[in-house]
This record gives sequence, C-alpha cells and structure tokens, in this order.
Amino acid sequence: MKYRPYLVRALWTGAGLLVLFLVVLFVWLALSSLGDSAGAEAAKAITLALAICLGFDVVGLVVLLALVELERTAPDQDSAESGESASEDDQ
Repeated sequence: MKYRPYLVRALWTGAGLLVLFLVVLFVWLALSSLGDSAGAEAAKAITLALAICLGFDVVGLVVLLALVELERTAPDQDSAESGESASEDDQ
C-alpha cells in the first residue's frame, strides 16, 4: 500500500493547524491584554482544541512513518533471508 498521499495530507493538515494555532494564540493574548475576559476564554478554548488536534496529527504522522518503514524493510528482509538460505544450500 502506498502511504505517501496520506503522509502529504497529514503534513499539510499539521501545517494548517499550526498556522491556525498561532493565529488564535495571538488573538487570545491580545484579547486578554485588552481586558476582554469572555473573548479571551473563548480564544483559549479554541487554542486548546487546536493543540489537541495538533497532538493527534503528530501521533498520526508517527504511525504513518512507522508503517512506511515497516513496508520498506519487509521486502529487504525476505530477500536477505532467501539469500542466506541459498548460500547455505550451496555449501
């Protein structure tokens, strides 16, 4: 299975989430410094939700990269094992 499209999609999603996180964080800090406590609380909730989404995105990226690595090394191990058995049979 090809995981490249999923990796690209997860990376773009993470980049978008990071931009949104930084914008909402700036809004939260601006609202709290201006004294708007209700707006600051709303922005804080959105910031925390985006942080959780970023965490899930990072976990998804780690899982996808692990799957890619497992898929990449699996054929090499099969060929290495068959090469070892062939060399043992020759002796």
